[in-house]
Amino acid sequence: MLIILFFLAFTFVMLSRSGKAKPEMTDIQNNSI
Repeated sequence: MLIILFFLAFTFVMLSRSGKAKPEMTDIQNNSI
């Protein structure tokens, strides 16, 4: 479980650094909440 959370956090950081935050990902996160 912790590994999954770490992977998601790592992926989010990589997307933030690359500056390619796709609106599709944001929509999926908003729908999941």
